[in-house]
Amino acid sequence: MGVLQEAGKILVLNAGSSSLKFKLFNLAPAFAAGVGGMIDRIGDTVNSNLQAKDSSGSSTKKWTEKVPIKDHVDAMECIMGFLGDNVSKSIHKDVMAVGHRIVHGLDIHNAVLLDDQVVEKLRVAATLAPLHNPPGLQGIAAAQKVFSGVPQVRMSAMQTRLAVRHACWT
Repeated sequence: MGVLQEAGKILVLNAGSSSLKFKLFNLAPAFAAGVGGMIDRIGDTVNSNLQAKDSSGSSTKKWTEKVPIKDHVDAMECIMGFLGDNVSKSIHKDVMAVGHRIVHGLDIHNAVLLDDQVVEKLRVAATLAPLHNPPGLQGIAAAQKVFSGVPQVRMSAMQTRLAVRHACWT
């Protein structure tokens, strides 16, 4: 499958209780949405699936495959394998930052780099968003394991929508 030539990508993740959604944005030659998809039924190793779609070229490509996924770390590694096989062999080097869509951040309303203090606030906020923040924290841990040293950013739902709209309008 084709390998994109432009380097520099942002990976946005949205971790749910049994899913991990992803969208890859290309930074060059212009900011644009690339491959996106999800792994669903995390924890159900018999029925979990990877589904992805790329509408960035002249034709739409779609992928669906059964994958045995036991947790969010497995899901992140599966997504990285998929992106490495279908987007760029050097995907680990191409990703310049990872954005995480986290529902509640207490008094954190803007995009912010994830450090220990921010992650702790997100843990505390889990009592206000018990169905959303705990999986988001699992997604953060999984991405930090895969992308050690790559900046990780917490984004609100509104910031994620604005980024996607910007990518679609440009």
